[in-house]
Amino acid sequence: MKATRAAGNARAKTGTLRSVRALSGYVRSIDGERFVFSMIANNFQAPTSAVDTVVDQAVAQLASFTRKR
Repeated sequence: MKATRAAGNARAKTGTLRSVRALSGYVRSIDGERFVFSMIANNFQAPTSAVDTVVDQAVAQLASFTRKR
């Protein structure tokens, strides 16, 4: 999550098993709103690095979220 709004902002715990990746924690949005998240990928066929990238991008999106238009 380096070079994203999630860097130094997200607080999370990983979990791994064979063909299982998990990340749960919280992150603050641009507006300071706190989001709690939990993502689990189970029995996936993609490379582990691809799964990790998608999860990291999702957390970065939460950190970049704003309700203001």
